[in-house]
Amino acid sequence: MGRDLGLDGVVDHFTLSGDEAGWVRNKSGATRLGFAVQLKFLTWRGRFPRMRLELPSDAVEHVAKQVGVAASELVFYDFTTRAAKRHRSELRDLTGWHECTKTDLVKLVSYPVDVIWHDERREEQVLLAALLFRRQREITDTLVELLNSTVHRINARAEKKVTEAFVAEFTKVRGKAGLLGRIAAASLGAPEGSVLEVVCPAAGGEKTLKDLVAEMKATNAAFARSEREVFKSSYSNHYRAGLMKLLEGLDFRSSNERHKPVIEALALIERHKDSATTYLPLGETVPLEGVVRKDWMEFALHTPDKGPTRVMRTVYEACVFQALRERLRCKEIWVVGADTWRNPDDDLPDDFEIRRAEYYEKLNKPREARVFIAQLQREMREALDAPDTQLPKLPWVTISGKHRGGAIQFTEPEPQKEPKNLRRLKKAIRKKWGTVALIDILKEAALRTGMLKALAPVGTREVIDEAKLLERLLLIAYAYGTNSGISSVAAGEHGHSEEELRYPARRYLTATGLKAAGVEIANATFAARQKTVWGQGTTTVASDSTHFKAWDRNIFTEWHSRYGGRGVLVYWHIETGSMAIHSQLLNCTASEVAAAIGGMMRHATDMKAQGNYVDSHGQSETGFGLTRLLGYHLLPRIKQINKVKLYRAPPPTPSTRRCSKSAARRRPSSSPATCATARSRRASTSSRAGTEPTTSSSSARAASSAATAVTSKNSRFSRYISCKRRSSS
Repeated sequence: MGRDLGLDGVVDHFTLSGDEAGWVRNKSGATRLGFAVQLKFLTWRGRFPRMRLELPSDAVEHVAKQVGVAASELVFYDFTTRAAKRHRSELRDLTGWHECTKTDLVKLVSYPVDVIWHDERREEQVLLAALLFRRQREITDTLVELLNSTVHRINARAEKKVTEAFVAEFTKVRGKAGLLGRIAAASLGAPEGSVLEVVCPAAGGEKTLKDLVAEMKATNAAFARSEREVFKSSYSNHYRAGLMKLLEGLDFRSSNERHKPVIEALALIERHKDSATTYLPLGETVPLEGVVRKDWMEFALHTPDKGPTRVMRTVYEACVFQALRERLRCKEIWVVGADTWRNPDDDLPDDFEIRRAEYYEKLNKPREARVFIAQLQREMREALDAPDTQLPKLPWVTISGKHRGGAIQFTEPEPQKEPKNLRRLKKAIRKKWGTVALIDILKEAALRTGMLKALAPVGTREVIDEAKLLERLLLIAYAYGTNSGISSVAAGEHGHSEEELRYPARRYLTATGLKAAGVEIANATFAARQKTVWGQGTTTVASDSTHFKAWDRNIFTEWHSRYGGRGVLVYWHIETGSMAIHSQLLNCTASEVAAAIGGMMRHATDMKAQGNYVDSHGQSETGFGLTRLLGYHLLPRIKQINKVKLYRAPPPTPSTRRCSKSAARRRPSSSPATCATARSRRASTSSRAGTEPTTSSSSARAASSAATAVTSKNSRFSRYISCKRRSSS
């Protein structure tokens, strides 16, 4: 089903008028509901629905109540049959709509022609303008992605080069304390001697001193300094010309005053892009705060013996591009004329400012950031305190700060015994059905779910008989699903040639159609499950990626460093009963966090997912904050969590107590069993064990840090957190 419209949208667009209710009186059952749904969809969208997947579920329920038919009856209404086509023809006669003709197309094109070119009747130019507009947005997105990837490539190559150099030079010198003592004694014994005659013999040779110097250099500070030097050199000698060309073709904007220094810095470096001087002019106002990081200040600023401090031009440009990439990735800076990198304000509803209070109320979120943060911090403290009292009583948990594998140790559970009747059940199944061929299973699924009818053609007409078409689509699904290929399947004894199979494969196997077919299978599976056999349905899914090898000539083939080979990456969302509710092709360098959230938002099945299990790659601070706002739980399986330091909310202040009380008066508070707990590696790893980071920064950053994890107190994740709290304190 499509995305729900909400109460207001359903009432406005899917309420039958008096005349419209009379049009459905001579119909009954699924036909009556399908006729009414098509009627209201036509008046809403100006066209008929192609499949059930486009219909909002709340709208179908609203129409079903008006016509007196159960909403589940819509499953038996086929939008591709002759009866459905006859209904659409009847609706056109009743409503006055008609199919688009050439005359209508001329009228449609004439209106923008008059607006753009006034009286010049050049329809082809309007269509060309629309094509160029779309193509311009695609090219702009590509240029922005090229800029981001170039800056990332400079940084990655600098890190690799410095790492290789440090590893080549590094040799650990043991016994440095005794070595220092021998050098000191030898120096005091012969203070007038040379280093070669006194120090080197005491140290064990000149090579030992060189190894000691190399080891002293191989610190975090020295490594970072060398990496910055290589980055500056790579940018100045090779990448600068290309990045400046990209800067000319892109128009960057920001709606946040906090990031205006980056916009001003971009204008500054663009004015002096052709300059050959080492420093920026003295008369220019050079933004430094928010543009140049502290660790880059020593490279960007030069203080001569006499005169004012000067700004190194090429170093400053490198800092600006790094800051620009960071702001672009979080959409604090956007690009004019782009689609993916467009102004984030355009993603809001048109009436957001007018109906802001209503939207916040529907989301059950306070409008004040302080109230939101105070409530989260209160829930975090409750979620950490409640398991803290129960954890020591659990016999299968051991907490010890001296264990090499981490502070938390779990006792492995004993394997469950095989049910007594399982072997008998398997034997009875084999005796009754034997070994069922995969093609028969696929055929039964197609007959029971109607999944093949969800594959809509690319064109508008079809001359192939429906029975033959379904057979060919079934064979095509078997060919691709088993990776046998159409050529191998066409060699079977079924009467369909290879060309007859390839023709519908090109016309029917589209991304939209395949997704709709998958939704049909999932929904039919959910409806057919019996609680007595399969148990109560779950509301959680698990998501992860799978790497499939592919040929080099495939345009989607990419090299993946983690899997160590070429192929494509598919990201799945699987519910507990092994049913896939969503799948998507993922770029090998893309974030799995975005893919996990996107799958939860865009799956079109009937499942009401409330939790998502992911691995370490599927979670981040931003992911925890977004899933909290979206209203479902992110349940990560974090690698080596027993060694991770976790975020703890600061104790409440008088102001936060007032915020918590006001939030509690507005809506009921969550119970400790459903409280949230938070994790922030950035804040915790930089602090010592037992310290508590504060949230005194801006409300947006505090909300993101405070809402980093949402999970149940009784889950394994909460037990981990409570254990870590005890071991840290």
